[in-house]
Amino acid sequence: AIKLDPGPAAVTVPVAMTANSSGGNTASAGYGSTNAWKAFDGSDSTTYTSEQWAYNPSTDSYTSSQSLGGISGDWLKIQLASAIIPISVFLKSVSNPNSDASGVPDEWRILGSNDDTNWTQLHSSTTAVDQSSGTTESFINTTAYSYIAIVVTSVTQPGMGGWNWHLSRLSFTASPPPSNNVLSFNTTTGEI
Repeated sequence: AIKLDPGPAAVTVPVAMTANSSGGNTASAGYGSTNAWKAFDGSDSTTYTSEQWAYNPSTDSYTSSQSLGGISGDWLKIQLASAIIPISVFLKSVSNPNSDASGVPDEWRILGSNDDTNWTQLHSSTTAVDQSSGTTESFINTTAYSYIAIVVTSVTQPGMGGWNWHLSRLSFTASPPPSNNVLSFNTTTGEI
């Protein structure tokens, strides 16, 4: 019987960050990068907080001046120590208990880049990010990227104006590299 090694499994990145530059990764944001790493630290008790008053409380759409990859919205990105092939995103939003103007991202896009200048849209969503268990969305991608970002174009919070947003978690699942298994077939003997 032939037994093939399935190869490495998919991996989730980044590993919990402890500062904006941590573990070879660098987190930043369109507004106030001071706490950008907090979305990547794997903890629900810390959060990235977007720009205050950047979203219209009547329409929930973005009204400030930030953009990334030609998409208008507050953004959060990570430069990874090694490029990955992202195939899904996990994000979790948290309401700010000290503010009734805190919204939940409900229209957002995932972008990838290898030079921090030219960005490719990998995924677009109109799903409000879940505050209790988080939201996971998969997408088809076969290209490795060293920069991955989220751009939030709209927020919502039932009964409240969504003037900014918070993320306690943001991570990406990377497609595993191909296995090194090679099968050869001997046409003379019929052996594999």
